[in-house]
Amino acid sequence: MANKILVFIGNSSNIIGIIGAVFSFLVWIKLRVQNKRLIELSKSLPAFEDFSKRVNYWREIHTLNPYAFAVSLIQQSSSIKGDVERFLQSKGHKWEKMPIVELNMHGIGTNNLEEYLKQLRIKRNEFEAKGATEVHLFFAGPVQAATLVGAMFDNWRPVLLYHKNRDTGNYEFWCPLIK
Repeated sequence: MANKILVFIGNSSNIIGIIGAVFSFLVWIKLRVQNKRLIELSKSLPAFEDFSKRVNYWREIHTLNPYAFAVSLIQQSSSIKGDVERFLQSKGHKWEKMPIVELNMHGIGTNNLEEYLKQLRIKRNEFEAKGATEVHLFFAGPVQAATLVGAMFDNWRPVLLYHKNRDTGNYEFWCPLIK
């Protein structure tokens, strides 16, 4: 009797092992096919439709409650608010009234990255509480930190990116934050 039980258990484990191997093989095939599809899809992604049209559209204010967001993460400079104010004043009446929200970190590194992310969340909540309809982002700091702003503010409100031109020393509209 004990011998029959051991034979049954042995046969059962063989069957379970075969089923597991077949299942693993089918999953491997499915993942391989899916990976090939993703590679083909990435090769055939369409270009931005009317990118220049989008950029030109956002050169002006189109919503009722726009905000400027001045982020300074450079140790040598405590604030870029003055530069942002001068830029907004140069754009005219509609722009000069735009409120400016600041985030100054006086330098950024891996030691204060968590605090930076916390401050970004706080500012985003502040924009939401104030009913901001678009955010004009002026940024001074490392590109990696700007990437985090993009990730935090993606798919939310229109976020418009500005770049400080080294030759002129003035800000210029770059483009909207789009995918």
